[in-house]
This record gives sequence, structure tokens and C-alpha cells, in this order.
Amino acid sequence: MLNRPHGLLRCENIVLSGDVPGTRHRDLPARPHWVLKNLYGPVGVMFGKFYAGEEQVTAAGHQIPAAPPRRS
Repeated sequence: MLNRPHGLLRCENIVLSGDVPGTRHRDLPARPHWVLKNLYGPVGVMFGKFYAGEEQVTAAGHQIPAAPPRRS
């Protein structure tokens, strides 16, 4: 944990792997992500979704580093 002027900052990652027949991998975390974001967002806990190899750009145009490739 880092001591920040506005409180503690902590980062944890959860990796979802596996297959569900008839469902794309990127669709699996959609509902849990929405529930967690709505439950914990008001108390300052953030949740994000990142997909292996996908490159994204922020609203300000800055490049977000790609998530690491999936390990087996």
C-alpha cells in the first residue's frame, strides 16, 4: 500500500480464465463488473476490465498499456 495525501492506495488484480460455451470471454465479467462498481464505487473502490492484448486510449488521448498476455 502507498501512503497518499487522500488516503491509502491499493491495487489488486483478478484474472478470469476459462471458457463458457456460446459466450465470448470479454462478456463474462460484464455483470459482476457492473455489480461491484455500483456497490463499491460510492466508497471509493474502483473496478476496471482489461482484456489480454487489447490496446486502449483514455478520453484525453493517452495510451493505456496493454494487459499482459494470458498465462496457461
